[in-house]
Amino acid sequence: MSFSQHIDEQSTRITRYRNEQGVAILHERIDEAQTQANAWDQLALSAVVPALIGLTVAVKACFDVRGWVTTAGSRVLQDKPPANVDAPLVAALNRCGAVVTVQTNMTEFAFGALGLNPHFGTPLTPLDPLRQRIAGGSTSGGAVVVALGLTDLALGSDTSGSIRIPAAFCGVTGFKPSRGRYNDDGMIYLSPSFDVPGFIARDVETLLRVDGALKPEEPSVSGKSICVGGGSSSPGGLPWSISIARSALPSARPWQRYNITARSWSKRNGRNWPASAK
Repeated sequence: MSFSQHIDEQSTRITRYRNEQGVAILHERIDEAQTQANAWDQLALSAVVPALIGLTVAVKACFDVRGWVTTAGSRVLQDKPPANVDAPLVAALNRCGAVVTVQTNMTEFAFGALGLNPHFGTPLTPLDPLRQRIAGGSTSGGAVVVALGLTDLALGSDTSGSIRIPAAFCGVTGFKPSRGRYNDDGMIYLSPSFDVPGFIARDVETLLRVDGALKPEEPSVSGKSICVGGGSSSPGGLPWSISIARSALPSARPWQRYNITARSWSKRNGRNWPASAK
């Protein structure tokens, strides 16, 4: 199945969910996502397969996404101008082949672990067939859309459980990384000293894949990461400057496979640094 076909299927589910009065999604941009997915599909035909191609992303409403108002789940911020640029972490996901499709609901200003929101509605866990039980919070909408298969990945924030609690309530997998692992610029904080960006997915393998793509300088499960570098946008909707990690090349030297300098690799492994190494 192509990436664009995958988004078509999820779009149908999103429409059905909205018709059932679901409140986990605040905004969607399916047409733009389709344009991006088609461009990635064309790029994949040339044997350049980005690390995260095929993954759709839901973004919690406390992260900037170009064209959307970053409300943090509050009416207080709903009249703000839309964001002009993506948060750096959102941009990094885009460069690695993932495509943002929806903005998700959350506890107002992430202040609470139950997922309650009196302004935009309270998302409910799909595990309850009667749809009467809460989804947990504060990344409530993100956990719900992943559990329902509306997106493959959800970007959220975690202060003291805001990713892990809704993941548990909705039967999916949440990952709170160490502080500083991912760029947290472009995010509205509950606690600047504790908040950490993280992810929700249906399984651990997807989270490992995402982390390996975002942190290619460290050894990953696949050992390689292909992302798109910065540059002007092409008519297909993608930056034209392609940057392929040397770890993707079969002839890569050991330090190139891990995308680190030869000197660093030698120090880690007790080897002499080759004079010809770069």
